[in-house]
Amino acid sequence: MSIAIQPKRIALQKSSGFLGARLAALLATNHAFELVSALPDPAAPADVLLLNSWGSVPSSSAGQPLAEITYSLTPLLKFLSDYSTAVPKHVVFFSSAGAVYANQGDAGGVETLSESAELSPNSAYGAGKIAAEAFLRAESARLEFALTILRITNVYGPGQAMRVGFGIIPAIYQTMTSDAVMSLWPSSQQPRDYLYIDDFLDAFLALTSAPAPQAGTQVFNLGSDFSANVPELIAIAETTLRKTCRTSVQLAHSRDPKIALPSAAAFRSAFNWRAQVGLEEGIARTFLDLANRS
Repeated sequence: MSIAIQPKRIALQKSSGFLGARLAALLATNHAFELVSALPDPAAPADVLLLNSWGSVPSSSAGQPLAEITYSLTPLLKFLSDYSTAVPKHVVFFSSAGAVYANQGDAGGVETLSESAELSPNSAYGAGKIAAEAFLRAESARLEFALTILRITNVYGPGQAMRVGFGIIPAIYQTMTSDAVMSLWPSSQQPRDYLYIDDFLDAFLALTSAPAPQAGTQVFNLGSDFSANVPELIAIAETTLRKTCRTSVQLAHSRDPKIALPSAAAFRSAFNWRAQVGLEEGIARTFLDLANRS
């Protein structure tokens, strides 16, 4: 006699947007999971709560730190307080590696950062993410749920919208197909890590399929180890589209960050996971999707 295995109940805080929509589609078709309402239900609490909603992007709150409190932190904490009577066993918060490690002195992309590296935001967006991590740690201790913080690098791929100030790969596509000019700042020379959406979803499956942590907080950088600076991304895009990208070199700005690359070695080791899609393949797939949607 076989024993039916109950699917893991996943509450997704936001099922719209790039990550939310792709996660919702995955959970809806994977029999190992049951996608449940994000509204708390004390009679049937979720096994895992995914906190992926955020009310800003780096450019939208630039110079407006109160906007992070109003549109991101306050809604997040109110949402979590609604769960105080139906707290799930495991809460996963989607943080941002690029935002929380933004200023790293003279590292300049040469060194790699572990999860114990100094948190050094250079924007209200990054400071908001760090504050959210701290609040969630406190709530984890108070309400006794296990907390996983994922400091995610730049996720891209099919389904990502061309949104001002967010997503360099769609921005390159839009620049080239509209024959516009892309501004290259000195920070454009620094490599950043890019994580293809399918690899992100595989990482999510590896995390949520593993035995749930019982208590405390675990922090992981989540990236691909496929890195490039903006001129290198443009070169890949030019090969893919067989078209030249027009660029304009800009002067340095005092706020230009010097960024080191976050290491995902701890996540790879803990969950036996590795990114599979390199930048050439990922950009080609992304551009095909953008062309089909436009």
